[in-house]
Parts: sequence; C-alpha cells; structure tokens
Amino acid sequence: MKIRNLIKDIFMQLIPVAVGVYIGIWAGNLNENKKDKERTQFILVNLLEEIKVNQQQMDNVYQYHISVKDSIYRILEPEELEKTKLNKNMLGFWEGLKIFKLQNAAYQTAIQSGTLAQLDISLATSINNLYNLIGAYNSYSDVATSGLFNNDFSNVENFKKIGSFIILVFNDLYYYETVLKKDFEKTKDNINQFLNRQP
Repeated sequence: MKIRNLIKDIFMQLIPVAVGVYIGIWAGNLNENKKDKERTQFILVNLLEEIKVNQQQMDNVYQYHISVKDSIYRILEPEELEKTKLNKNMLGFWEGLKIFKLQNAAYQTAIQSGTLAQLDISLATSINNLYNLIGAYNSYSDVATSGLFNNDFSNVENFKKIGSFIILVFNDLYYYETVLKKDFEKTKDNINQFLNRQP
C-alpha cells in the first residue's frame, strides 16, 4: 500500500508540472507566431513603401523617355534630315538618359529574413516577378549608359548613329517601364490584400 500511495503522490505532483510545461510551450509558440506575423507585416509594409518610391521615380521620367524617343525619331526622318542642317541646338529637349537605379533593399531583407519563403505562393511570385524585372531594368540602365558613353560626341555627323542608339534605348525603356508600371500596381494590390487579411 505504501508503494501505491507513493506512486499516486508522485503522479499527482507530476501532473501540474507537466501541465505547466505544456502551457509554457504553448504560450511560447503563441508569442513566436505573433512575432513572425509582426515581422512579416513590417517587411511587407517596407516592401510596399519601396515599391511606391520606385514607382514614383519611374513616373517622374516615363513621359520624358517617350518624348525623347519621339523627338529624336522625328529629327532622324530622312526628309527632316535633308532639309535641316544638324546642329546641337536641335537637342534642346535633351536632359540626359534619366535612368535611375530602382531600389531593392526591402526585397533583399525579405529574402534574407526568410519572410518571402513564408508567404503564400501567389504573393511571393508577384513580388519575385516584380523585383526580377527591376533587376533587369537596372542592368539595362548600366548597358544603356555604357553604350551611350562609348559614342563620339565631338562630331555632329555622328548624330544619326547616336540618335538611332537613343531611339532603341528609349524604346526598350518604354516597354520596361510600361510593364513595370503594371507590375507595381499589381504587386501593391497583392500586398495590400494580404495585409488586410491579417488579424
């Protein structure tokens, strides 16, 4: 009987300890889940702000790129070239390439923190697609800048070659920027929908 009572006492003392440990683990998991949700929200809000900054930067030059492409195209038309003597005054609209590097710091943080991997697949895909396009745009800006600087600007007769190069570059920029503008909106909407579903 003594052994049975001893086992019963030990068992009765172990039950509160086991329940206490279980409650502690459960509370720790709840706290960890809450921290994960807060971290995800924080990173997505930062991504949203970065996308808005990139979108604003692009909106500031979008019409300029279209205007330069169209202006140079008109100047280079054969009948225009024949009746007009090429000179530097014809380029009064030119303010440079105006291709800015779009930011990706928030995206890199989302990757490094593992937050991107925890998102649902459609949102993660939308964000990845946008930032892959941003990477391609940034790379293209390097190529375009390098290509432009490799031209000889000392001779006005090189204008046709340089002008053709600029038309090609600005035409490509137009397509990049048009797709980026759509992807900015789509990704912002996807992030906002995700954030609004969060409790």
